[in-house]
Amino acid sequence: MAVDTLFLDEVVVSGIDEDDYGATQLRTDLSASEILTDLNSTLRLQTAIPINEYGARGQLASINLRGLGASRTAVLWQGIPLNSFTNGQVDLNLISSAGASRIALNKGAASALYGNGAIGGSINFTSIPSFNQKPLISIGQSIGSFGFQESSVDGQWGNDRFAVTSKAGWLYADNDFTYDSRGEEIRQRNAEFKAYNIFQEVGWLVNDRSLLHFSLWMVENDRQIQPSRNDFSSDDKLFDKNTRLSLQYVRNTDKWTQEAAVAYTRDFQIFNENDPLIVNQYYARAQIETSFWNSFHWVGGINNSFLQVQGSSIDKNSLESRTDVFSLLSNSWSKSFSTLLNVRQPLVDGRLRPIAPTFISRWQPFSNRLNMQVEGQMGRSFRLPTLNDRFWNPGGNEDLQAETSLNADFGIESSYELGLLIINAQASTYWNEVSNWIVWTPGGREMDEEGRINSFWFPQNLESVRARGIEYEFGLELTPVEKILLDISYQGTKSEAINRINLGENDRSFGKQLAFTPTHISLTSIGIAFYGWQLRGVRSLVGQRFTEANNELTPLPEYILYNLSFSKSFSIRPLQVDVAGDVRNITNEDYESYENRAMPGINYNINLKITYTFL
Repeated sequence: MAVDTLFLDEVVVSGIDEDDYGATQLRTDLSASEILTDLNSTLRLQTAIPINEYGARGQLASINLRGLGASRTAVLWQGIPLNSFTNGQVDLNLISSAGASRIALNKGAASALYGNGAIGGSINFTSIPSFNQKPLISIGQSIGSFGFQESSVDGQWGNDRFAVTSKAGWLYADNDFTYDSRGEEIRQRNAEFKAYNIFQEVGWLVNDRSLLHFSLWMVENDRQIQPSRNDFSSDDKLFDKNTRLSLQYVRNTDKWTQEAAVAYTRDFQIFNENDPLIVNQYYARAQIETSFWNSFHWVGGINNSFLQVQGSSIDKNSLESRTDVFSLLSNSWSKSFSTLLNVRQPLVDGRLRPIAPTFISRWQPFSNRLNMQVEGQMGRSFRLPTLNDRFWNPGGNEDLQAETSLNADFGIESSYELGLLIINAQASTYWNEVSNWIVWTPGGREMDEEGRINSFWFPQNLESVRARGIEYEFGLELTPVEKILLDISYQGTKSEAINRINLGENDRSFGKQLAFTPTHISLTSIGIAFYGWQLRGVRSLVGQRFTEANNELTPLPEYILYNLSFSKSFSIRPLQVDVAGDVRNITNEDYESYENRAMPGINYNINLKITYTFL
């Protein structure tokens, strides 16, 4: 239920910022230099969040926030949902940093703010125009292990009325690392990938109260699918092309903030030589915000997504309309105590789905040298069946119910200043009870035109899952002494995600941990900055994970990775030169994030970026 937010620039006319109303417990600030090439790298190297990686750089990576799986974390760009409407997930390696100047990570449901799929939490990408920005151009080049190369060019300019940002990038990697297979050294094959990104943003301050904001983000990924360790013949390939457009209008008055947005996304995917899968989304949103009686704030609005899906795996060319009506009311009862109530009512093709209310309260008992905030949240969230769940051929089930989750969170965040030392400590506990959990099970049978019986898997609302755990963070920061800064931080999560429904006398999954959900994960970071240099060491631990529902096979073992990084900026006006590098897995650990998928050993990156500002 925490919000981790990065601000890079301010806009004179600002829109309605939903993250300001979300919970703020477990916080990890992401600096501008720390937003890495892709969302996978950013989260994996800087947060204690489980991520399942299906192989080397550029392969499929999915988040497992609070043990609830990738399809129960909502990912949004400019408020637009990016989760696949076919399988409900987001491949983190397909979400580059090119389209964002701000990232917010929300742990917890917060469903009245973010809607479908935000049972475990949400990740929000937004881009903000940079007004009054002197013209600049940046050129970047990175090289690394296993043939990794990255080239980028950025340009920005802004005056008091217009702001323009243009970005383009290209990535490539052979991923031809070696790994051990039963005592034999094997060179990884069929794991090459290349990716292209183009981002264009234009902001126009129509007047002192109105802003028009246009964004275009195009991504293309062409990759070979890394086979399992002992598969030496697979040549699978996957091609993705994503186009995202957003147009936003914001108007501020003395009493109201009004926002309207329209957007279009197109996801095009081809696996091997099969027919393409195409998903078109037409999106619109309107919302308003106002304050009254000095301490009350209200936000209300409506958004609609119209989906059009084409593909041979879908039973029919599917059309679907999803509408959400939402309302939020918050109040600061005193300087130290505030509450928030929000409600979201979804409709799918005109049919009401489970209503999602959330209540949040905050209390700040201490301030000054000791700052403390206590926060609690209770709510109900939901996840709609995906198009694959409903229309997959064969096996789709149009009668599936939406998953619903009752959840509760409680946490404490504090900081204390002791001379030159700042001590930060945060802890939270959470509980989720998910009903109508959708499970694909075998047992479907049908007769084809030639009279043969074919078996298939099909989805059902069978399971109830309970997820609970503790998240904690501790940090020490020594304020600058002769340009020296030292910080030490630790993040940890202990969790369980347990099947609560017995599916029959032969079911052995009842009461067992969900597959690929580690019971604990931690990240320890030590950083030192001196005279412009920044050095950081990171230790990440991922606990053992079962690979099947019964928890009877030998689990994937716990692994620990060590990473080192450095950076340095040189400024010789009008030039700025940024040099950075990192060494990952410095102990050359042989590990698996996902079953039977080899991961690279020790590897490195070196990055150079040159920025010229026109004075």
